[in-house]
Amino acid sequence: MSKLMYKGVEYVGNSGKLDLQVIATQQSVSGTLAAHSGGRVTMNVSVPVGYTIVAHIACWNTGVTGVVVSFDDGLDLDSSVNLYQNNTTNSTQNRGTIYLLTLCKKESSPTLPTQDDYVIETDTSGIWTYRKWNSGIAECWGIHTATISHYAQAFGGYGYTTSVSFPSGLFISAPVANYTAYIANGFALTGTQTNALSATNINVFAISSTSGSNATKWYIHAIGKWK
Repeated sequence: MSKLMYKGVEYVGNSGKLDLQVIATQQSVSGTLAAHSGGRVTMNVSVPVGYTIVAHIACWNTGVTGVVVSFDDGLDLDSSVNLYQNNTTNSTQNRGTIYLLTLCKKESSPTLPTQDDYVIETDTSGIWTYRKWNSGIAECWGIHTATISHYAQAFGGYGYTTSVSFPSGLFISAPVANYTAYIANGFALTGTQTNALSATNINVFAISSTSGSNATKWYIHAIGKWK
């Protein structure tokens, strides 16, 4: 890995190469200017696509002594550079060649967050809405309604149960499920039994304070694997 420090900023290149380019621009200047008055020279730099300017360096090659060159734009790092040339002696000739070196840095692309998992399929089947994830996760949720009678008295209430089938082929093994129940007047305490879940269906259980045949609603959410 290569590194370059410029004005306290470290520029790092990948694979042993710096993401930098140096562009050389030159311009011949001739003419007569009054001593100490100087004159402005504009130089245009062709910056490669995808690069931004980091710094300009200029120098003056002339047979006349006392000539200096400076930037007239301060810290402005545009591709159009205004340079100020000045003769510090009594000579009235400012001539020669101005050389401009421009350091450019390759613009870095923003780092996008990676997505570890994503939905590859969403659909409905009967009472169910389901999703399949790329990782193999599958989930479904829905509301099952049925009018059923209590099958036993338990814990001071009346037990209700029914079996609900999952979307065909959605799960390859028994998923994990959560559910709530609404029975008759609405109050119900849900529970479960051994082997209440399989890859194809769920047996739901609840205790209500109301006996007899009643309308029931079962709000179910199951998560498992489709592959």
